[in-house]
Amino acid sequence: MDTSWSFFTELHAAGREAAERWLRNHYDDLGVRATLDLRKEFSVTVTPETTIVRLPHAQILGVEQNAIELLAYENGFWNPISGTDVQAELASLAKLARDRAAARNLPAEAEESFRTQLKARIGDSPPVQVTFYQTPRSD
Repeated sequence: MDTSWSFFTELHAAGREAAERWLRNHYDDLGVRATLDLRKEFSVTVTPETTIVRLPHAQILGVEQNAIELLAYENGFWNPISGTDVQAELASLAKLARDRAAARNLPAEAEESFRTQLKARIGDSPPVQVTFYQTPRSD
């Protein structure tokens, strides 16, 4: 086991680089998730010829606000800021997150990710067919 300072420095730099790369690729996804609602009806049919998976379309089930950092709260004479103003702005963040997720088509990304992960785990022999069906919106 290498316990040298240079090894820890390299390890730290590699971890920081990986975190920065992940943030560049997924920053808009923070606090927003699209997923499959398995409380809805789904089915898996396995035959010697094929595996058929039928699921509801992915949808945005929740928007999570993990933390808000208020960098400056300046209440000027010409531009007074009230607690109500701050609350209104914070309340608009959930809508903004949902709008960004919809613009990125996050549910379609979730469905494609499901297909990819399923095939990686169980293979494609026999062929795997994944179908999604429309359900009434739950929000």
